[in-house]
Amino acid sequence: MRDEGIRRLIRMLATDQRVDVRVRAARTLGLLGHPAALGPLVTAVGRGQPAALRSVATTALGELGSARAVPTLVLLLGDPMLAVADAAALALLALGPVSRTALEELGRAGSTDRRTAYAVAALNLTRLADA
Repeated sequence: MRDEGIRRLIRMLATDQRVDVRVRAARTLGLLGHPAALGPLVTAVGRGQPAALRSVATTALGELGSARAVPTLVLLLGDPMLAVADAAALALLALGPVSRTALEELGRAGSTDRRTAYAVAALNLTRLADA
């Protein structure tokens, strides 16, 4: 897809009044994997955004394949919306080795919060897949 198409999807994600249009734009941006989508998708996962958009945009961050999404996804592991936290864990798994170090550091922290629990669960899944 040409840059103009990407820009149009980014505009739709950021400004369209219809949540379903924004959700489809986020999903498409993730599938296309264009690096310009990173910032707008990070904005779309922010608190105050519609729940469906946050979840889909979180998944899309993982689909981008960018290590630059890891810090945001790690933070989202502790999100109070379980659908977002689940999507963050799966997105980190989708990123593969690039996210493993962040997950291991969080797992070693020894905290008992939700974010750490999701990090440990994601690490366990990667270990099972590696076995």
